[in-house]
Amino acid sequence: MRNQVTSTAAVAMIALAGNVNAASFSSTETFSGTFGLSDNRQTYTELHGIVPGGSNLPPLFASDAYRSSASFVTGFGTFSGGNANGEYFGSFQVTSFIQRGSSNVWDLVGNYSYTNGTGVFSGIAGSGVVTGFNTFLTDTTGTTFRQLNGSFTVPIPEPSSYAMMLAGLLVLGALARRRRP
Repeated sequence: MRNQVTSTAAVAMIALAGNVNAASFSSTETFSGTFGLSDNRQTYTELHGIVPGGSNLPPLFASDAYRSSASFVTGFGTFSGGNANGEYFGSFQVTSFIQRGSSNVWDLVGNYSYTNGTGVFSGIAGSGVVTGFNTFLTDTTGTTFRQLNGSFTVPIPEPSSYAMMLAGLLVLGALARRRRP
């Protein structure tokens, strides 16, 4: 009976170790690169070769990759990005896509939100505004610039959570050792 109570207490310590805080960031990140379009600028665009141009985020969260695809018909799209510490995913809507006079440059404005993440971006939540422009070199290729301004939060475990989990694991280890013949 005593071992069962001790085991239950150890499991409870590990379960309680799940307490987390959230780290919040206001972010501005810029990206530039090239793009290619399919379906003759009608239904789908995919951005390629996007490289970071600057970020106000700590290195742990600053993006070193960004990719997006969108429908010209609906204005909705998806994006992903991240770095060696994890990846984030999201969706966006282009609310304005206007040609600059008679030039081959089109300005865009839209809204984005994070939907999922891995690594340090696991549990990411937030949203913001995307602005930028596309410069068409041909009907299906060109260069692009994007700036994302927004905020996000990610869950960060409290140090006491790690201590509680370690204590629970030590108790379970001691019980397992005591039970051996």
